[in-house]
Amino acid sequence: MNILNQGLTTTLQQRGFKTSKAMGDLSSGFAQAVNAASRDYKSILNDETRTKGEKAPLLAKTQVKYKSTLASKTDAILFNLESRASSLESQLNNATTFRGGDAVMILMAQNLQGTEDKLSRVKADPRYHQVVNALPADFFGIQEDALQNLKDAGLKKHHPELNTEIEQYKTDRQQMNAVLEIAKEVDTAFESSINPQAMQTRFDPE
Repeated sequence: MNILNQGLTTTLQQRGFKTSKAMGDLSSGFAQAVNAASRDYKSILNDETRTKGEKAPLLAKTQVKYKSTLASKTDAILFNLESRASSLESQLNNATTFRGGDAVMILMAQNLQGTEDKLSRVKADPRYHQVVNALPADFFGIQEDALQNLKDAGLKKHHPELNTEIEQYKTDRQQMNAVLEIAKEVDTAFESSINPQAMQTRFDPE
């Protein structure tokens, strides 16, 4: 499917699925640029007054224009995500760092090691959540995915707002990947519509 024949018309296409307001706004700006590219693309192709040879350089010029425009839009999205990632990493480190001293941490870790219901203990006491973030899975005799489940459950229980922010970041990150893919599709659509032979034989007077 040639994305430039359709453009991005629905709210889902323009803003993404369950994105934050900031990401939705940035994605909408990107979508507007894609739709502008679509209009210019179709205008050139549907121009019956020009030959294929005349259309080819116009398509190539338009391709370069929108490749730059879309790149600036995706750069803004990446900047937003990178800024948030730095803040979230700092908050997560602060929330999961054990500050009771190594001796206390080891004692609590050994207590958790001998407990069958590790999940209940992690959810009951934020210090145990910090402990599971400080030591590897094999210390507790569990698999990596089980340890991650403990970390996730503890974060959701003891730091619900931070957990929500992280989940929103993950959703917005998926939207970024979708936007980057669309940018590639736009460039490919232009490339596939340019007549290579026309570009090779055209004459540009100096």
